[in-house]
Amino acid sequence: MLITKRDVSPDGGEVAIAYHDGGRHEGPHLLSTNGDGKDRFLKMHISPRGFAWSDDGKKVAYWGGQGSSAECFTVDIFDRESGQNITRLQGVQNCVFLDNKNLLFVRLEGEAFSSSYPALVNLEGKSIEIVPGIERVSRVAK
Repeated sequence: MLITKRDVSPDGGEVAIAYHDGGRHEGPHLLSTNGDGKDRFLKMHISPRGFAWSDDGKKVAYWGGQGSSAECFTVDIFDRESGQNITRLQGVQNCVFLDNKNLLFVRLEGEAFSSSYPALVNLEGKSIEIVPGIERVSRVAK
């Protein structure tokens, strides 16, 4: 098994990983760091390309995609307290939490990603807003 992506939660309680095993991409998984056996498999149809944690460590976003259409790319957000995915956004890649409820991400549009804009979503209201005045971004960072 080859771990392809990993990221530790802010509280150090879990590690998010994606891995490659026998020619197949697997994951994502949340692995407990205290050995209590509370490891969790997170549902996603493809192997994630990256992870982002909320400041309080209660949510982890993971994204990935393949193909030339923006609709093939998704980000899922998992709530550690409820143990459930709370949001799925399509046409999205490379995200970062700005705090515990706001997510900044790259919004992909058009065939072969002809447009990619920074966008912001509030996870409580789930309204997506394109950040004005900036075009053709590929990554966001905090």
